[in-house]
Amino acid sequence: MSAGLGSLWQAFHDEAVWQMPWMRVNLILAVLPVIGAVILYLGWRRLSVLRWPLLGATGLLLPNAPYVVTDLIHLPHAIEWAPSRVYVWAGVVPLFTLLVATGVLSYAYTLHLMRKALRARGWSLRRRVAAEAVVGWLCALGVALGRISRLNSWDVLHPGQLWSGLTTVSFDLRGLFLSLVIVVLAGIVVDWVASAAAHSVRDRLHHH
Repeated sequence: MSAGLGSLWQAFHDEAVWQMPWMRVNLILAVLPVIGAVILYLGWRRLSVLRWPLLGATGLLLPNAPYVVTDLIHLPHAIEWAPSRVYVWAGVVPLFTLLVATGVLSYAYTLHLMRKALRARGWSLRRRVAAEAVVGWLCALGVALGRISRLNSWDVLHPGQLWSGLTTVSFDLRGLFLSLVIVVLAGIVVDWVASAAAHSVRDRLHHH
């Protein structure tokens, strides 16, 4: 039985995962922002002159985290490609779930750290909300540019491509709206649910 499962996993590993290189790349790009955010949050003072380049890079890469939600458009094709239902439920679905969950949690936790950092620096609630709104809007624009105009984070270094992408996005308001919905759900709702769950666990531990 174990040998059969091992053969099945090896076949899936060889034939499926490595035929979807975009998934590996997008997973890495989705994780990088939260790594940068953690480094910034824990070592802001020690980073000295490196803090600003790292902050800029983290902000530039941040849209890649919620962007992976749009990769679900590839799921139907991946299911059609799978040679059996076992491949679908044991490989394709878990891989897409891992990808989307990683991106959403990366984005939500990055914003969580941003809120904590701004609060610690004495920013008022109004300023914190305004800052988060700006970040959210820019991330939604980044998601739309990636999915609709097929641009990458580093394409900001090419003004001509960026302008062309912005023009394309401006004619697809539905796509831009959906990107904004994804960003809001990933950044606010997920963090709210996680915070509520954490408070519930602490309350139960306190009562016990």
